[in-house]
This record gives sequence, C-alpha cells and structure tokens, in this order.
Amino acid sequence: MEDEPTPTVPLPVEEEGSNEQAYIHATRTMFQALNKYLRGELNCALVCVRKMFLALRTLCAVTLEDYLLLERMNRVATQKYNEMADYAEGLGTFIAIMQAKYDSLRPYLDQIDEIDARVTQLEQVVNLLNDYTKRLEQRFKSLQYTCKAS
Repeated sequence: MEDEPTPTVPLPVEEEGSNEQAYIHATRTMFQALNKYLRGELNCALVCVRKMFLALRTLCAVTLEDYLLLERMNRVATQKYNEMADYAEGLGTFIAIMQAKYDSLRPYLDQIDEIDARVTQLEQVVNLLNDYTKRLEQRFKSLQYTCKAS
C-alpha cells in the first residue's frame, strides 16, 4: 500500500485551555490517521492470507487428486497381478497334468523309438538286397547274352 504522509496538525498558540483542546485534536487526528493506515495494512494482509489460502487449497486439491489416481492405479495393478497369479497357477496345474500324461506315454514312445530304429535297419538291409539283386540280374543277363552268343 502507498505510504501516506502522516498529517501534521499545527498547534494553535492561544490560551492555556485551548492547548488541551489542541492536544486532544492532534491526538484524535493522529489516531484516525493511524487507524486508517492500520486498516489498509490489515486489508492488504487479509488479501495476502486469502490468496495464500486459495493457493494452498489448490495445491492440496491437486495433491489429493494425485493420491486418488495412485490409489486407483494400485487397485488396478493389484487386480492384474491377482489375475496373473491365477493364470500362473493354472499353468502350473496344466504342466503337472501334461507331465503325468507324458510319463504314462513314455513306455509307448520308447517302443516307437525302438521300432523306428529297427525299421531304419530293415530299410538299410532292403537297400543292400536291392543293390545285390540288381547286380545279380545284370550278371545273369550278361551270362545269358554270352551263352546265346556262343
């Protein structure tokens, strides 16, 4: 607020009785000026306090909204983690069931592997016999050709 000059009251130089009136008048004028000045300062302080209150209330409201958002995010995250835990538990159960089925099928799978190995050996023998048969057929044809030619 602007600094207002303090009013000066001229003291009349009259009689002694009027001196008392002048002092009363000067005192009253000084207190009225002081009252006006203090009211202005008080109004300024009130305005500042109100603005600070509004700023703090806004800041608190924003902080509260942040905390509420975090709370909602935590609830959603907790729900998702619970769903994932349930899913993982179900996967664990599924894996245990599949392992039990695999263990029950293992003897049959071993037999299949053994049969496959035997079939592979048999194919090799068949190929050898086929090659041997072809050579015998060629030899027989060449002997037949030489017999006819002689």
